[in-house]
Amino acid sequence: MPGDTSGIYYRAWARESSLADYYPLILRAVQGLDPNAPSASRRALYERARAALNSQLRGVQPALSELEATRERLALEEAIREVEAETHLANPRGGLEQSPSDPLAELARLIGQMDPFGTSANTEPRPAGTAQQPLDTLTSNEPIVTAGPPQWLEDVRRRMRNVVDEIYPPAVTLEPPTPPIEVIPEQDIANAIAFRPSRRGPLELLPDPPKDPHDPEQSQLYLRVRQQLEKLQADIPSQERAQIDDAVNDFLAQPASWQQVEFKKVLWLCGNALRNILAQHDAVKDNPEPHYSKLPPSVAEAMRRPVEAWNVFVLGDPDMAGLDERRLGPQEQRSIVNDIKIARPIVESASADRNITTEQTAKVLDAGLHAASTTADNINARQAQQVVAGTVRNLITQLVRRAYLTCLAIAEPKSDDDRALVEEYKKGIARGAGNGLATAAVSATITIAAPHAASFFDFVVQHAGAIKEYFAIASHSPQLVQVIDTIEYVRLKLTSEKQ
Repeated sequence: MPGDTSGIYYRAWARESSLADYYPLILRAVQGLDPNAPSASRRALYERARAALNSQLRGVQPALSELEATRERLALEEAIREVEAETHLANPRGGLEQSPSDPLAELARLIGQMDPFGTSANTEPRPAGTAQQPLDTLTSNEPIVTAGPPQWLEDVRRRMRNVVDEIYPPAVTLEPPTPPIEVIPEQDIANAIAFRPSRRGPLELLPDPPKDPHDPEQSQLYLRVRQQLEKLQADIPSQERAQIDDAVNDFLAQPASWQQVEFKKVLWLCGNALRNILAQHDAVKDNPEPHYSKLPPSVAEAMRRPVEAWNVFVLGDPDMAGLDERRLGPQEQRSIVNDIKIARPIVESASADRNITTEQTAKVLDAGLHAASTTADNINARQAQQVVAGTVRNLITQLVRRAYLTCLAIAEPKSDDDRALVEEYKKGIARGAGNGLATAAVSATITIAAPHAASFFDFVVQHAGAIKEYFAIASHSPQLVQVIDTIEYVRLKLTSEKQ
């Protein structure tokens, strides 16, 4: 992208992603303290976090501008404020953290000073073209790029997570409250791809067939789209189709007839990908400069026919037409892009684990993440991101639901099967030789297709930190975070009892 983009990155990320990175770290560290400890204990904790961040920021090369460093410090202070307020509400006797002056106000005052934190000492200047935008651009309403933050910011936050892990290792030492299973939300079946347990246990796609698979007009339109795409592939040389082949092949991999379609939202994502390619081309086709989104003229014209037919076809199905009608404001759109970013490691791990997802589910999840990662800013790209964000939410809530069912069965076994599960799980822990996985041993004696399969329990324990971060930011639900705390506690208790 020509010109300075760093300020644009900050408008997209400083307000939404900084707090997302620091809040879960501070919250976890505070939760590790004695709930009746005086506020001085929390104050010491906050000071260590501030010192760790200062150290990381001073180590960035090339040197950060004072505005970049200050924004990160402001984000940390905002996270501290939020955690402190929540802590005081939960335990008023603990008292609010008091310091000689308001750190947030002090940081804001220092913005106007010359390098107040000494971040530029003995460091190289930043490369040309990366000067920061003025502070007031944080409130700009201009369009924002939904790409990720700069690499230095990713590095600083990763190191901060490592530092906090070393100082305050995640552990559950006090029994957390046990929320009811009902706090885990149901899947949004109307607006996203949903999941269900397969007969073997891993999650498979929940069928989403046409309401009227025998509608003759819809059947003809669907067939026409497929025929036009097949003709495009036959008429245009492969070297000219490089930009569209993956999307065309994905669409043609769907069932050959409307009556055979089982997963409409998967089909909608495939058709939407075709529209997105053409929309990106149309946005730059009159630009005389070369651009990677430009299609060869013959390809663009050949793409218009199936895309136009697809648009008419979608109008004939109320569910898919509803996906086309969804619109979100800029701030909501930024939030869902950030939600997908936070969830990506969880989704990728679930996609790679055949105990968690079927091969078909994994392919759909991978394709969804790819569709959501586009840098295009048009209605088709935004709508795809909305569907993918809902799909990710459905997946994670299903993972947690199944893990929590296992957790409740282990914590309060009520049947012979539950008691057998506990005993076999303990044996699995012992045979795991410290690797934290008991699923292989348990699955030999319990039905892995049970709604509380042990593999999901282990998966959630392994990814507890990432899932809690996702719930804290995407769902704003302390009760969902408590669910994960309970799962971690039960797993830790099992390990302790066996040892």
